[in-house]
Amino acid sequence: MLAQPGTLMMAVLGVLAALFAAHGTRTWAKSATRIEIGEEGIAVHGPRNAMLRWDGLRQMSLTYYSTRRDGSRGWMQMKLKGADATLRIDSTLEDFPAFVRRAATEAVKRGLELPHATQANLAALGRMTGRDAWPTS
Repeated sequence: MLAQPGTLMMAVLGVLAALFAAHGTRTWAKSATRIEIGEEGIAVHGPRNAMLRWDGLRQMSLTYYSTRRDGSRGWMQMKLKGADATLRIDSTLEDFPAFVRRAATEAVKRGLELPHATQANLAALGRMTGRDAWPTS
Protein backbone atom coordinates (compact mmCIF):
# COMPACT_ATOMS: atom_id res chain seq x y z
CA MET A 1 0.00 0.00 0.00
CA LEU A 2 2.88 2.38 0.75
CA ALA A 3 4.87 1.50 -2.37
CA GLN A 4 4.57 3.55 -5.52
CA PRO A 5 2.46 1.73 -8.14
CA GLY A 6 4.24 0.84 -11.34
CA THR A 7 3.47 2.33 -14.73
CA LEU A 8 1.67 -0.80 -15.90
CA MET A 9 -0.55 -0.86 -12.82
CA MET A 10 -1.38 2.83 -13.28
CA ALA A 11 -2.33 2.19 -16.90
CA VAL A 12 -4.59 -0.73 -15.93
CA LEU A 13 -6.24 1.30 -13.17
CA GLY A 14 -6.65 4.25 -15.55
CA VAL A 15 -8.38 2.09 -18.16
CA LEU A 16 -10.67 0.58 -15.52
CA ALA A 17 -11.52 4.05 -14.18
CA ALA A 18 -12.33 5.26 -17.70
CA LEU A 19 -14.59 2.25 -18.35
CA PHE A 20 -16.37 2.78 -15.03
CA ALA A 21 -16.87 6.48 -15.80
CA ALA A 22 -18.21 5.73 -19.29
CA HIS A 23 -20.65 3.15 -17.94
CA GLY A 24 -21.78 5.54 -15.20
CA THR A 25 -22.32 8.34 -17.71
CA ARG A 26 -24.32 6.07 -20.01
CA THR A 27 -26.47 4.82 -17.11
CA TRP A 28 -27.12 8.39 -15.97
CA ALA A 29 -28.08 9.47 -19.50
CA LYS A 30 -30.56 6.58 -19.81
CA SER A 31 -32.16 7.38 -16.47
CA ALA A 32 -32.39 11.08 -17.32
CA THR A 33 -34.10 10.43 -20.66
CA ARG A 34 -37.89 10.58 -21.00
CA ILE A 35 -39.67 9.34 -24.13
CA GLU A 36 -43.14 10.54 -25.10
CA ILE A 37 -45.31 9.16 -27.86
CA GLY A 38 -48.08 11.25 -29.36
CA GLU A 39 -50.16 12.00 -32.39
CA GLU A 40 -47.32 13.88 -34.09
CA GLY A 41 -44.52 11.43 -33.34
CA ILE A 42 -42.03 10.35 -30.69
CA ALA A 43 -40.17 12.94 -28.61
CA VAL A 44 -37.06 12.21 -26.57
CA HIS A 45 -36.30 14.60 -23.71
CA GLY A 46 -33.03 14.43 -21.80
CA PRO A 47 -29.33 14.95 -22.44
CA ARG A 48 -30.02 14.43 -26.16
CA ASN A 49 -33.35 15.87 -27.27
CA ALA A 50 -34.84 14.53 -30.48
CA MET A 51 -38.18 14.43 -32.27
CA LEU A 52 -39.22 11.95 -34.91
CA ARG A 53 -42.45 12.93 -36.64
CA TRP A 54 -44.69 10.14 -37.90
CA ASP A 55 -45.09 11.85 -41.28
CA GLY A 56 -41.29 11.70 -41.68
CA LEU A 57 -40.93 8.02 -40.71
CA ARG A 58 -38.79 6.27 -43.34
CA GLN A 59 -37.80 2.97 -41.75
CA MET A 60 -38.64 0.77 -38.77
CA SER A 61 -36.80 -2.29 -37.55
CA LEU A 62 -37.16 -4.45 -34.45
CA THR A 63 -34.07 -6.49 -33.63
CA TYR A 64 -33.59 -9.21 -31.03
CA TYR A 65 -30.20 -9.59 -29.35
CA SER A 66 -29.73 -12.90 -27.59
CA THR A 67 -27.47 -13.42 -24.60
CA ARG A 68 -27.73 -17.20 -24.81
CA ARG A 69 -26.89 -19.62 -27.57
CA ASP A 70 -30.41 -21.09 -27.52
CA GLY A 71 -31.95 -17.60 -27.85
CA SER A 72 -33.88 -17.91 -24.59
CA ARG A 73 -32.68 -14.64 -23.07
CA GLY A 74 -31.96 -11.27 -24.53
CA TRP A 75 -33.45 -7.89 -25.33
CA MET A 76 -35.05 -6.11 -28.26
CA GLN A 77 -34.21 -2.80 -29.85
CA MET A 78 -36.52 -0.78 -32.07
CA LYS A 79 -34.85 1.53 -34.56
CA LEU A 80 -36.85 4.28 -36.20
CA LYS A 81 -35.36 6.37 -39.00
CA GLY A 82 -36.95 9.62 -40.00
CA ALA A 83 -36.15 12.55 -42.20
CA ASP A 84 -34.41 14.42 -39.38
CA ALA A 85 -33.64 11.86 -36.68
CA THR A 86 -32.87 8.23 -35.91
CA LEU A 87 -34.11 6.84 -32.61
CA ARG A 88 -33.14 3.60 -30.90
CA ILE A 89 -35.35 2.38 -28.08
CA ASP A 90 -34.57 -0.82 -26.20
CA SER A 91 -36.88 -3.18 -24.39
CA THR A 92 -35.66 -2.12 -20.95
CA LEU A 93 -38.12 0.76 -21.32
CA GLU A 94 -41.24 0.11 -19.27
CA ASP A 95 -43.80 0.80 -22.03
CA PHE A 96 -41.72 -0.73 -24.81
CA PRO A 97 -44.56 -2.91 -26.26
CA ALA A 98 -46.84 0.14 -26.50
CA PHE A 99 -44.14 2.12 -28.33
CA VAL A 100 -43.52 -0.78 -30.71
CA ARG A 101 -47.22 -1.21 -31.42
CA ARG A 102 -47.68 2.48 -32.20
CA ALA A 103 -44.56 2.65 -34.37
CA ALA A 104 -45.59 -0.51 -36.28
CA THR A 105 -49.08 0.90 -36.82
CA GLU A 106 -47.63 4.15 -38.18
CA ALA A 107 -45.13 2.30 -40.38
CA VAL A 108 -47.85 0.14 -41.94
CA LYS A 109 -50.15 3.14 -42.29
CA ARG A 110 -47.43 4.88 -44.30
CA GLY A 111 -46.81 1.85 -46.50
CA LEU A 112 -43.33 1.06 -45.21
CA GLU A 113 -42.11 -2.44 -45.88
CA LEU A 114 -41.12 -4.15 -42.63
CA PRO A 115 -38.20 -6.59 -42.94
CA HIS A 116 -38.98 -10.27 -42.33
CA ALA A 117 -36.88 -10.26 -39.15
CA THR A 118 -38.89 -7.30 -37.85
CA GLN A 119 -42.17 -9.09 -38.63
CA ALA A 120 -40.93 -12.21 -36.81
CA ASN A 121 -39.84 -10.13 -33.82
CA LEU A 122 -43.22 -8.37 -33.76
CA ALA A 123 -44.88 -11.79 -33.61
CA ALA A 124 -42.53 -12.93 -30.82
CA LEU A 125 -43.15 -9.74 -28.83
CA GLY A 126 -46.87 -10.24 -29.31
CA ARG A 127 -46.65 -13.74 -27.87
CA MET A 128 -44.65 -12.44 -24.90
CA THR A 129 -47.19 -9.68 -24.17
CA GLY A 130 -50.33 -11.68 -24.94
CA ARG A 131 -51.16 -9.78 -28.15
CA ASP A 132 -52.95 -11.69 -30.88
CA ALA A 133 -52.02 -9.55 -33.83
CA TRP A 134 -49.54 -6.77 -34.52
CA PRO A 135 -49.55 -4.63 -37.62
CA THR A 136 -47.33 -5.99 -40.37
CA SER A 137 -46.92 -5.16 -44.02
